[in-house]
Amino acid sequence: MPTSTASYNLGFTAFGLGASHALALATVFVRLKDWPSAKQEAITENVFRQAKASSTTRLEREFRLRLQTLTEDQIELLVEEPSEAKIPISLLAVFKRYRFIRDFSEEVLREKSEIFDYEVRPSDYSSFVEQREPMHPELMELSDTTAKKIRQVTLRVLTEGEILSATNPSRIAPAILTESVASVIRAEDPNLLRPFLQP
Repeated sequence: MPTSTASYNLGFTAFGLGASHALALATVFVRLKDWPSAKQEAITENVFRQAKASSTTRLEREFRLRLQTLTEDQIELLVEEPSEAKIPISLLAVFKRYRFIRDFSEEVLREKSEIFDYEVRPSDYSSFVEQREPMHPELMELSDTTAKKIRQVTLRVLTEGEILSATNPSRIAPAILTESVASVIRAEDPNLLRPFLQP
């Protein structure tokens, strides 16, 4: 069943998971403890290593908005233990900013994994969208090109987040979270572990 009737924020088609970008910006923020200052330094110092200033500006805005959904402990863990936290905390930020991706993972992938059906078929995604259209008319207003891009990026984010395999067809692989990662997620809300396909 849908978990939210608020309009979906579907503005994620320009980026994937971007865990390295999230880490780069989080590192600046943890040092400065201030988002305006972190924004200025990230752009001035080109922490994303982009050739164009416009690309740096777009990346900074996107990943700042994602990181601002996180708790201070979650951001600090991302910076302090990147080897274990970079991917899952970056994925957490996506889940919190983009409910559409969270709902797909929680309500399709989780439900399939619970009945030991690990193969993700095109019909799984199509059914998910169709079931939500009555409550989310914004989905029906998308052009075919945009709808296709949203599907591609949703699956890409979950693949980069290591919940889906990179094989064809994709297969579900519940995230492997260390206790420190699971703990900072659980401390905010145990339900946030559900889209990671955790018990």
